[in-house]
Amino acid sequence: MKDSMNNVIPDRVSLKLYRVRYGALAAAKRKQKALIRHSFAKASRNLYFKMINMRKNLILVTVILFAAISAKAQGAGDLLIGAGLDILKSNNTGFGDQVQLGVEANYFINSEFSVTGGVENWTAGKTSLIIGGRYYIQENIFARVRGIIGDNDISVGGGYSYPLSKNWRVEAMGDIYFEGDFALRGGVAYLLGK
Repeated sequence: MKDSMNNVIPDRVSLKLYRVRYGALAAAKRKQKALIRHSFAKASRNLYFKMINMRKNLILVTVILFAAISAKAQGAGDLLIGAGLDILKSNNTGFGDQVQLGVEANYFINSEFSVTGGVENWTAGKTSLIIGGRYYIQENIFARVRGIIGDNDISVGGGYSYPLSKNWRVEAMGDIYFEGDFALRGGVAYLLGK
């Protein structure tokens, strides 16, 4: 059917089909827009959480770098003064029957090598001088050799120096003596820097 202006006048069936098609198309467009909005919101949330995680990681890295920079490592000309006590020694017959206390100073030639001098004292009243050196394999891990003058012995060992603050350290060491004894020692040390 046509009107006077040659426009097609839809009949009821055509009109109904048009509405169904248009309604389905409109519903599909609404669904697509909702899906886009949902995808955008999801992507925004993911980006937000990624940014939060990046911020946390950045803060963590900053704290670690600040701690590494502020923690003072030994360097040339520094002096590490420490005192230690044998916790375990293989020639002891009972607990506390032969306590060995030592005081040492380590002068750093560079960040890896230090020259050691000190005094060892036993509860039995014997005192010995210590001369030796340390080689730092890593910043806190070292190997050491000590000559014990008075006891006429040499010890070879190693240890770990845990920094408590910029200058204070807790040290754990193990030594093997040429006489055949073995000792574990714990102590504290203070780093005097330039």
